[in-house]
Amino acid sequence: GHLIRTIKPGDDLEPEKLIVWLSEHGYNRLDQVEVPGDFAVRGGIIDVYLPGDFDTESELVGLTARVDFFGDQVESIKRFDLDTLGSGERLDALRLMDLKGQLDHGESTSLFNYLPDDAVVVLWAPLEIAEQAKSYLDRLPEVKGIYPLAAILRLAEQFTRLELSQFAQGTVAMPSLVKGQEVPHVALPVGSLQRFETEAKKAVTELAELTETHDVTVFCENEGERKRFCELVELERPGLCAKLDVPVGYLHRGFVWNENPTPSPGTPGEGRGEGLRRDAAKDPLPCPLPEYREREQDRRPLALLGHHELFHRYEQRRRVKKVIASRPVDSFLDLKDGDYVVHVAHGIARFMGMHTLTKEGKSEEYLSLRFADNATLHVPAARINLIQKYVGSFAGHPQLSRLGSGAWEKQKAKVAEAVMDMAAELIEIQAARNAEQGTPYPPDTEWQREFEAEFPYEPTGDQVTAAEDIKADMQKTRPMDRLLCGDVGYGKTEMAMRAAFKAVESGKQVAVLVPTTVLAEQHYRSFKERMVNYPFAIDSISRFKTAGKQKETVQRLAKGEIDILIGTHRIVSKDVKFADLGLVVIDEEQR
Repeated sequence: GHLIRTIKPGDDLEPEKLIVWLSEHGYNRLDQVEVPGDFAVRGGIIDVYLPGDFDTESELVGLTARVDFFGDQVESIKRFDLDTLGSGERLDALRLMDLKGQLDHGESTSLFNYLPDDAVVVLWAPLEIAEQAKSYLDRLPEVKGIYPLAAILRLAEQFTRLELSQFAQGTVAMPSLVKGQEVPHVALPVGSLQRFETEAKKAVTELAELTETHDVTVFCENEGERKRFCELVELERPGLCAKLDVPVGYLHRGFVWNENPTPSPGTPGEGRGEGLRRDAAKDPLPCPLPEYREREQDRRPLALLGHHELFHRYEQRRRVKKVIASRPVDSFLDLKDGDYVVHVAHGIARFMGMHTLTKEGKSEEYLSLRFADNATLHVPAARINLIQKYVGSFAGHPQLSRLGSGAWEKQKAKVAEAVMDMAAELIEIQAARNAEQGTPYPPDTEWQREFEAEFPYEPTGDQVTAAEDIKADMQKTRPMDRLLCGDVGYGKTEMAMRAAFKAVESGKQVAVLVPTTVLAEQHYRSFKERMVNYPFAIDSISRFKTAGKQKETVQRLAKGEIDILIGTHRIVSKDVKFADLGLVVIDEEQR
């Protein structure tokens, strides 16, 4: 009763007492609820956003409930819409749960006390659970106050329990955590799915081969993704999409459902070859997925997979190889004959290979370097740290240095002076920027969080860090100046979209400058599709547009009717004027 409170229409309850209970049990009072764990009070109405998973068709995580009081009595309890705040269907009761997890007088309680009577306790990988529990317990110097696995299983005995194992371990490996051999076993005819090639064309070819032996279902997360998927498939393999079932949905990891696998010699039916159950005659449980039992014995296997699995788009942790452009050569293995190198003291030369020379009766390995005028310098292998691999910023071959001319020292001094000048200029620019007052944007709103949550791919750690750093810069009073580097397909455009969204939501305009007309149109379509659910005006300006259309765009921009303008260098023309520019995004290859 202390942790859970159930209220129903007709209950005698003072609104103030419910407010106190919510505050004392970890709920956060706001003017309007935003996230699970919030509650808001408006007169005789209390809105509560409950965390958890509820039986509802809504995509909302948790439950938004409105408790309406008439005096000191609960008059009604209804769902409400988080966006419109309008009331919805009536609820017969509302079950409020403590969020603090703290009891009076230092008492403790079990997690199972929070569960309803019809809850199912699922034990995933029981063998792993037993081994890990023993391992942790053995390492503890003091076991006082620690619940051993046997005690937890005893607490779970009041509920229906289910063991799930990836492999058929039976009772040979260990007794069942639930009830040993008395427990009915169900074996699903599920097999693993092949891993597809990372190259899209090869992946589609493998998909086509799979359709020759399997019925194939590919899940796409939205209608746009489904359309693009079919276009790509048809482009590579005309007619293939007709052989596929392509519903809109999400499947985390694909698998093969095969009721009639060919059993391996010596292991008949092991794991998945014996149908849906091991002992159907003795098993009192209803057969799961009965519709599959009605299939013909010669029915082809069913392969189910997600669009992201086919093209390796989700959960992809990209590892960027860090390259230090200019560093001393670690080993002669780093160099090939003919490579251009830089000797710290003498300048640019060509590496001509390793040679063994005898000096004063001693043989030693040398690196042979050829300079201008065919002059050769032999550098002892022990002094390899004096040599760096040449890294140039232009195409072509560098000019070789002349030994003993002093030109290399003059060139180094000249470069050092230029670097100092550039550093001084950068310091001046940075000082001027620090003195400027920019537009401090507010913290993330609910719209911003929703927009970012709609990103259809799992963000990498670097993407999350970059997004947070950019937004942190935008919330400062100093103007943002940030360089975002990343290879093609690493999510730079998504970061730009999130920054643009933040600026536009705050009433500012955004300019996106791109190097080519084609890229301007691509970005225009990407921004439009990504922000289709929000009331933002997005337009582009480039050579693809007629003179009349460009003039109309410029006029609308000046009036503030365009929120995001994407274009080539046409954006920086004198006639293009923004009503209230708040963010400039410069895409790659700009000069």
